[in-house]
Amino acid sequence: MRTTAVIVTVYVVAVVLVGLVLGASMVLDGDASAADPVHVERVPVAPERPADLNATSAADYGIEYEETRLYNDVIASHNHTLDFDESVRTQCTATSVSETVADRFSVRLECRGGLEVTDAPAESEAFTYTVTYRITETETNQTGIRNYPFGERDTLETVRSRTLGH
Repeated sequence: MRTTAVIVTVYVVAVVLVGLVLGASMVLDGDASAADPVHVERVPVAPERPADLNATSAADYGIEYEETRLYNDVIASHNHTLDFDESVRTQCTATSVSETVADRFSVRLECRGGLEVTDAPAESEAFTYTVTYRITETETNQTGIRNYPFGERDTLETVRSRTLGH
């Protein structure tokens, strides 16, 4: 009976030791990979322009277009790398939409963007700015921008220019 107790004790101790070794190796591997930044690619193509351009679809398109450009600018400002606990924040809201000429819309957006750090919120970056676009059935042109934190803006290809080879 005493031999069985010794065998069971040795077995339990061995299982606990193996568990500790495996747990420690997982933590060390997790820390090693967490320390390595991840390369992030930009989004090269603009969202698809709506087939039926009206005030609502122009606003929605403008928001999606600007959020794509903002995402690209944020990752570019961090050399296209993010740490495991970082994520890009993009949020735009249409503050005004007006039809200027037939099928031309002026869309003004208020945007908030930056980099969120999950493990250290105090290290997160956040900024707000306004941007205005003129949107037609064939073009999207930025006509104004205020308080943008980056010097240059990302440019997006359209699906049409990509298929035509431009």
